[in-house]
Amino acid sequence: MALAAVSVSDESVEVREAIDALRREGKAIFVKRLKRAVKEGQLPAQTELKSLAGALNTMLEGLSIQARDGLSTSEMRRLAAHAVRLLPAGACAEVTAA
Repeated sequence: MALAAVSVSDESVEVREAIDALRREGKAIFVKRLKRAVKEGQLPAQTELKSLAGALNTMLEGLSIQARDGLSTSEMRRLAAHAVRLLPAGACAEVTAA
């Protein structure tokens, strides 16, 4: 999706708008889940939800591109570990224990 948006020609306005809507929806899903995490005590109340959601969504889009390009599973896991480190301190205990 990330690359599709920049690859669409200027004449394909409706395609670009649809891709933009999907990207906004993805960010909104992250925000919704992070709000739930704050409510359930998994994240600190002062967590900047929109910026964290944006960072995680950007990482996910980048991981999708890397997967498409054939990055190995072990390297994908190492990259995902960096994404987990974007979470506020203390939020990673459940993730790293799993």
